[in-house]
Amino acid sequence: MEIRRLDWDSEFFGLEVFGVYAGTTAAAMPQAGPALEAVIGQLRQQNAGLAYFFLPEDNSELRSMLQALGAKLYDEKVTYGKRLAGDEGAKPGGIEEYEGPCTDELLNLAYLAGHESRFKKDPRLSAWFEPLYKLWMVNSLNGAFADKVFVYRDGDSIRGMVTCKVRPDGTGSIGLIASTVQGKGVGKWLVQAADAWFQTGRVGVSTVVTQKSNVQACRFYERTGFSEYKTEYVYHLWFN
Repeated sequence: MEIRRLDWDSEFFGLEVFGVYAGTTAAAMPQAGPALEAVIGQLRQQNAGLAYFFLPEDNSELRSMLQALGAKLYDEKVTYGKRLAGDEGAKPGGIEEYEGPCTDELLNLAYLAGHESRFKKDPRLSAWFEPLYKLWMVNSLNGAFADKVFVYRDGDSIRGMVTCKVRPDGTGSIGLIASTVQGKGVGKWLVQAADAWFQTGRVGVSTVVTQKSNVQACRFYERTGFSEYKTEYVYHLWFN
């Protein structure tokens, strides 16, 4: 198991936050107990306040070990991906690039995008949910977390939003995406806008992350050409 101090989370939450990455849990199961005991010892030595455990599969034995320590499962994190075939086309009408300030409409869309977030579900972090997603939205607009932000306007109102970034490995990433318009294809248009922009930079693969509990989002991504290729089980373990 690999332990990493998460600098950004530690600074934001004001406590020592670590990520623990279990690797291939099934292969490591004979050593899982001693390894987990050693990890807990290291975390305590480093004054950990919170640790996120990222497991690549839902292994019942390791799950029982974590639960016995007080850890709770707060996210089944699903990563979807799709290849961009070059025929996605230009962004549809009604979608435009946004370069203005962070507005209440955009913040409300950001909160909507994260409504199934583990940071909202964990009661000890829920007070930080809106500040966290506000910062995500602000940093998407200033270029720190996103390269482009597209919005859907209904008259003078912003009713949909998507943030896009090209990672260092050359893959495209959809960050925040949400719409308050249902049944009119706005979500599909937002994805198409992201696809079209990615292809201007010759990006061949687009990815997006959601929660398995967000059934509506999972079905939406599958309808818009994405396929699930990775699921992580994320546990939170508090030390105080």
